[in-house]
Amino acid sequence: MEFDFSRIADRKIQEAIDEGAFDNLPGKGQPLDLDDDPLTPPHLRLSNKILKNAGVLPDWMQIDREIDQARAENGQTWARLEKEYARRRDRVDTAPPGADAERRRGAFCEWHARARASYLAALKRVNTDILKLNMAAPSVRRVHVPYRIDDEMDRFDATFPSLPGATAQDAPADDGREGRLRSWAHVRYHVDRQGRVR
Repeated sequence: MEFDFSRIADRKIQEAIDEGAFDNLPGKGQPLDLDDDPLTPPHLRLSNKILKNAGVLPDWMQIDREIDQARAENGQTWARLEKEYARRRDRVDTAPPGADAERRRGAFCEWHARARASYLAALKRVNTDILKLNMAAPSVRRVHVPYRIDDEMDRFDATFPSLPGATAQDAPADDGREGRLRSWAHVRYHVDRQGRVR
């Protein structure tokens, strides 16, 4: 035999109301003071109240919003890359042989390397923010699943393949230390990270 405790509780509350047990409670008819947070340590209540009145979110709530925003931006970036890739690849494929074809090929390889590195950096930023949120949040109402970087980059490479002779792994990440010419040379001549030509 199983008891339905919610029905018992509802019945007991209704009996108390009928007996008038709630008629003379202190604060009857006045709004509840929901600003006092009993779960917040006493030494943080004043600072939290000041931040709340100023419209500032706690760090973990701000990170939660930034994760949602970054995921939406990654989706928009993907859609933009689909259009941009098709346009740039068509320019390379339709170029007549000669110097212009090599220039277009180099420009495509440079763009592809930057796009891949930028997408990878965006994925890593989201995963870092998820880690920060998990460490800072007192409790979360929903769990953010981090990107599986390898799977996402495999999907990127399958959707946006590099030109024959240049692989996506040869594309250097733009860390600000390499110039455009060196970046293109890495892709064009298959130079590995130790500077050896393959």
